[in-house]
Amino acid sequence: MTRSDINPMPIYYDRYINLVPDTDLIDAFQQSLETLQNLDLEPYHRLGDQVYAEGKWTTRQIFRHLSDWERIFCFRTLVTVRDIGASLSPYDENLMADKSKANNISLEETINDLIRVRISTISLFDGFDNEDLKRMIEMPSSQIQVLAKGFTIIGHQTHHLNVIEERYMQLLITK
Repeated sequence: MTRSDINPMPIYYDRYINLVPDTDLIDAFQQSLETLQNLDLEPYHRLGDQVYAEGKWTTRQIFRHLSDWERIFCFRTLVTVRDIGASLSPYDENLMADKSKANNISLEETINDLIRVRISTISLFDGFDNEDLKRMIEMPSSQIQVLAKGFTIIGHQTHHLNVIEERYMQLLITK
């Protein structure tokens, strides 16, 4: 199934979903994995733990955030597809980032963790049939189709990589 098969388009998550090309979900996941595997880490190393504004996350915290939330998104999806649970509590992304200890982990390990998570996510979603992908996940304040959650995961990565490129990498230019 493709992005255009999402129905209804979730209001909050559309900002992530619309960052992903209208292609087959598994193909989009594979492309997102290749993006992670081909990251040029040299500028990230030069950037270190700089942030573009006070209170913003380091790039290692951003990559850890992506891993953490992908795990949460996948858990919510699995619970829905297996029909074993209901709506789950919301989580505070800033509290999670603060407690992630991401800045104590090497950039390589942080990104490798995200790559491993993505490979697992691809395996999870590849096991879903069209009926599974059409199911609705109960979120703390809304519902989202399983298919949309898959595209959200990919778009979430794209969003954060765009933020890194637009805001963080500019710190290297202004030095």
